[in-house]
Amino acid sequence: MPDNDPIEELADVLYRSLSAIHPFAEIYFAEQTEGLQNAVRALLDQAAAQQWIQTQLDQTALKAADFRNGMAMELEPARELVAHWVGAARTMLGDAPNYTETPIQMEVKVAESPERYAFVLQRIAPGALTPHQARQKAEAALNRVRALHQPLEHAGLVLCAHCSGWNGMWLFNGARNYPCDTLTALTEPSEPPSA
Repeated sequence: MPDNDPIEELADVLYRSLSAIHPFAEIYFAEQTEGLQNAVRALLDQAAAQQWIQTQLDQTALKAADFRNGMAMELEPARELVAHWVGAARTMLGDAPNYTETPIQMEVKVAESPERYAFVLQRIAPGALTPHQARQKAEAALNRVRALHQPLEHAGLVLCAHCSGWNGMWLFNGARNYPCDTLTALTEPSEPPSA
């Protein structure tokens, strides 16, 4: 241990202060230098933690609040806190695929506060879609396919205009019944391939 250990120096200051307040303190603390050092460490740790928490609170900003259909808030967390979150996420998720397959939940509590907070950690890989975005994209694609394959009444038959090649006057691909194989494939479950 170096000669000028700050913890030891603070413990000595505390010991001298206690001795100055009460002359009989020496008999209680003379052999307690390690205990005093631990007390100083605990006080410094607590002060540092409180200062860090206050800094994070001061740097956190409210970006948006929406009260339609319930309440939603968008926060701009403190930069240092985000770095900790990213580090924790990388450690916990590792090489996990997009977050839809890797749900992780954690609860946190700040110091002596009775309040608890829950976070859901989700990895969103670059270029990957969230489940909601993927569903919207798939539904839009299905709607485009359905819009192409519209029914056409022609010569007493109901045909698929797209598959039949209808140009407004002629059927260029022959008569294809409606619903066509494309629409049927979209609506009926497919049979698993036989072995």
